[in-house]
Amino acid sequence: MSIVTAPESAQLVLVLQDGVDVKGNPRIKRRKLGPIRAAASSQEVYDTASAIASLQSLSFLRAEQVVQTQIEQG
Repeated sequence: MSIVTAPESAQLVLVLQDGVDVKGNPRIKRRKLGPIRAAASSQEVYDTASAIASLQSLSFLRAEQVVQTQIEQG
């Protein structure tokens, strides 16, 4: 029996730094955007995140792509 997977949906998450707390630890904020194409390449996702982050006043730390995938027996 084989297993078949198919990406259903995806979101882009911008991880941003919003200063530091009283102990000096970074305060992290996540901005969820989407839906985006589930089949988008990592480079496309990063380029899009970088362009959107350049419009933010917060410091851009990284991009995350959250993909929901359907798993079935094939």
